[in-house]
Amino acid sequence: MKEVNKDNQKEFFDWTYGFSTREPLSKFYTIVESSRNYYEKLLLSSNCRNKNMLEYGCGTGSYAFFLAEYGAKVIGIDISETGIKLAKERAKQEMVENVQFLLMDAEAMEFEDNSFDIVCGTGILHHLHLHKALSELARVLNPTGKAIFIEPMGHNPMINLYRRFTPRFRVEDEHPLTVKDLSLMKEFFHKVDWEFFSSVFAISGAIP
Repeated sequence: MKEVNKDNQKEFFDWTYGFSTREPLSKFYTIVESSRNYYEKLLLSSNCRNKNMLEYGCGTGSYAFFLAEYGAKVIGIDISETGIKLAKERAKQEMVENVQFLLMDAEAMEFEDNSFDIVCGTGILHHLHLHKALSELARVLNPTGKAIFIEPMGHNPMINLYRRFTPRFRVEDEHPLTVKDLSLMKEFFHKVDWEFFSSVFAISGAIP
């Protein structure tokens, strides 16, 4: 598995969050709305009130504010300074106190071991060196913790064709996950489940 060019990642997401370049993709993501709904149900079924939660690759806030509404204590991390800046501004404007946003490398987090009850993320793992990311997730989760992610899959030929014709909406290093990638999770977590949606997205839940 090749290393990820983090400078390219940072530059791309600073640009994305600063200029809303993903807006043309909104119709595409509407197609897979069912996967998002399922993801939210999984998060809420984890009884997140008073839980220490980490949003891994939070962007401008993503689900951090959603989780905070249900009583979770949320920390969001991202490699993009622009994303973190906008997330902090939103938290201040909405006077949300139980969220915190930090600029951080997802492959080398600065948290102590066993820091979180739940780690979650949407479309982040496929941007990372998967082995490093999974190792870090297992490290920061407590012994009864849970990881919940929604990720694009790389098995649909039509989606792969679409991706090739829309290169400006993604980073060169990103790699939609395969079933083999999902199986790698079993090296770090003793229980792994996943659910597929329209051959495009998968949701995985893992327990250390």
